[in-house]
Amino acid sequence: PISRPARQRLGRWLTPVAAIFGLALLGYAVADIGVDRIVETLATLGPILPLVLGLTFFKYPLQAAAWRLALKPGVRPGWRASIAATISGDALGYLTWAGPLTGEPLKAYLVRDLVPVAVGVTAGAAERLLYNVTAAIVIFVGAVLVLPERESRWLLTAGAVGVGLGAGWWWRRSRYQNVVEASVNPPGVIAALAHDLFRERPAALVAMLAIEVGQHALLMCEAYIMLSALGAEPTLRTVVIFEGLTKAVNTIGGIVPGRLGIAEGGTALVAGAFGLGASYGMGLAIMRRVRATAWGGVGLLLLWQREHQARKNTVHAAKPLADR
Repeated sequence: PISRPARQRLGRWLTPVAAIFGLALLGYAVADIGVDRIVETLATLGPILPLVLGLTFFKYPLQAAAWRLALKPGVRPGWRASIAATISGDALGYLTWAGPLTGEPLKAYLVRDLVPVAVGVTAGAAERLLYNVTAAIVIFVGAVLVLPERESRWLLTAGAVGVGLGAGWWWRRSRYQNVVEASVNPPGVIAALAHDLFRERPAALVAMLAIEVGQHALLMCEAYIMLSALGAEPTLRTVVIFEGLTKAVNTIGGIVPGRLGIAEGGTALVAGAFGLGASYGMGLAIMRRVRATAWGGVGLLLLWQREHQARKNTVHAAKPLADR
């Protein structure tokens, strides 16, 4: 095991090294594609930025809906507060180096006047877990579709069967363990939520999975619109491959602060390696960074408004207790 001081020293060295690597990768990709080509691509995509922003707005209500489903009906915050907290949490997660480690707790903290913070954080973690699981499936499908059609069909079928068998085995095993653990230890917040979703509200769990799939489908629509604007004439197969590659690059680049350079350079190089067009990959990555930055600005404004409302409601709720 690595001691805490050693981990801190490693983090201090790893962060700047990863940032330098990301910038170097970006510089290499720009030199490989050419500045003129990149500028031309961005000029083509610029006019559709309002359409992209309008389309991706719906990602936040979907994320908020999945988060609310993880909570019991009696403790769910209203839609307005949920969406505002979701946009603000994503903004902080994107604009800071800590990412989801700060975004999800902030989202729960912003609705502390409506939901206990521990419950909100746990529900947010459950929602993000399901999102990451479905994202892994998109990455797998995208990687398989890069292969020739016959091999890709066999691998997709084998993967689907494997996932189905694994899920069935885990379900039967977890049901047995839940009975044993519940008879020995009182459930904590995480165990209580897992038990609630799997045993008491399986329909909510299925709905959450459907919503997570909807979020990925929305991002695929975004990719389709941008690729079409560039004249690529994308098929469903191409869009899924692009989305899978993007998610894989972003996952690997998670150690780089803000994924600086990794998202753009990595996506461009991987897209070029698979014959999908390095300039297309660079254009999509830059446009998505612009989109995320724009919604990040909105999130910061909503953060101030929601924090002010939560603080006021908390003070009003505590005042009658103080009067006693």
